[in-house]
Order: sequence, then structure tokens, then C-alpha cells
Amino acid sequence: MDFEEYIIGVLAAEMPASFELDALRAQAVAARSFILYRLQGYRAGTAPPEHNGADSCTNFAHCVAWTSIEDARERWGDNADYFESRIREAVNSTRGEYLTYNGNVARAFFFAMSNGRTENVEDVWSTEIPYLRSIASGDYSDLANFQTYAQIPITEFVERLRNVRPELLVGEKISTALGEITRTYGGRVGTIQIGNQSFRGTEIRQIFALRSADFDIESCDKYIHFTVRGFGHGVGLSQHGANRLAQNGLNYIEILKTYYTGIAIAR
Repeated sequence: MDFEEYIIGVLAAEMPASFELDALRAQAVAARSFILYRLQGYRAGTAPPEHNGADSCTNFAHCVAWTSIEDARERWGDNADYFESRIREAVNSTRGEYLTYNGNVARAFFFAMSNGRTENVEDVWSTEIPYLRSIASGDYSDLANFQTYAQIPITEFVERLRNVRPELLVGEKISTALGEITRTYGGRVGTIQIGNQSFRGTEIRQIFALRSADFDIESCDKYIHFTVRGFGHGVGLSQHGANRLAQNGLNYIEILKTYYTGIAIAR
């Protein structure tokens, strides 16, 4: 597949086509950068076996999401012609552009919706990267699904945790087992003490399929209640944030330089 045609499918899958054009442009450049970064590693001999020799995959948890334009048009319905033209314009008007830092391709992570700040990358994964720093990213509390809720029976809650930590001890009352929470600079849960075990916020998010690691937790009757803010890992470009910045008049380069500290644009 032609690389730029591939990016059109990525953009159609990763961001609502109704977003501002400069938000779509910013997402196209970020996606192009992320894939180019991955390709460097794969062609140096570190391609994962599940790719079966391919450069990328359509698993968003591993590479990035992708959809065919045919499937996207079916989803867009009566707006298909308009939305396809916007997606193509965003990709074609940034054709070949990607992000660099000190002359190297930038690993341009992105996610759906911030809790108000992005994260320092080392608070989510282990390695510090100079252009993936925490920044203020606006107030999204007016957006649908900014705050979501999850309710899990206490027995299931403990069982899921023990599947990961068989040595977990919680005592007779779960309310007393829920201990200290530390927060990252970006406001998400860094660590949480549960019984005799310390869990990372990112672990809890994964175990219980929460939309983000910015959560509050409490026990009530026979249930554990989560209140969750934002959507995604929190590193790099916030898609809803990019849309807000575009609505406020920033162009795609200004948006990218907001979310990726010290980057440059290459072609």
C-alpha cells in the first residue's frame, strides 16, 4: 500500500472527521511520525513476529488504528463525501511531513482526551523522552464521556487483582485495604496501595479496562466504584485538545509544537 494512502486510513480511524481541519492535519503528521519511528526499528531487525513481515498492523494497541475508506464511508453515511474530502485534504496538505527532535524521527504518541494535563512519558512507560513532557491541556469537563464510571463486585475486584498478584492479601474489609494513592505530575494515579501490594495506576487501568489512569476509587456495599476522567494513556497529543486549539485559531504546526516540546517539522 502507498504510504500516504495508508495514512489516510489511519486518520479516518484515529480521529473524528468532523474535527477542525488543522486538528486533522496535526493528527496526520503525528501518525506519520509515529509509524516512521516504528519502521526504523523494524527495518533494523526488530520487527515483531506477529507482523508476519509487514511494516505495520491495524491493532491500535500495538501500532495505530486503520480503516479502509470504504468502511469509513459506510460509517459516515450521508456525510461520506464531505468527510472523505476533509481526511484527504488533511493528509495531502501535509504530505510527507513528520516530526523530528535533534534531527531524529520523533516518537509522536497521541491519545483521545486529556484529564487537563498530558503526562511525562516516564510516568506511563519507563524511559524519559525530552519532547514528551507534561503540559496543561485545557478543560474538557463539558465533553461527553469526559467523566465515566465503573462498578465492580468486590469479589471480582479481588479476583482480578490476584490473577496479577497471587500474593495479594486484603483482610476482611476491602475499605481498609484501599490505601494511599500517589499522583503523577499529570494528575493520574502513579501508585495505589491495595492490601499488602502496591499497584501502578497504569496496571489498575489495564486490569479493569478503565478509560484512563486518572481515577478515584471507593468501596460501597458489595462494590468497588471507579470515577474516571479523560480517555487514553495521556502521552503526547490529545486529540480533543488539538481540536480545541484549532477552534481557538492555532494552525497544525502550532498545535504540534504545543504538545511535543522542542520538535521540528521535516518532510
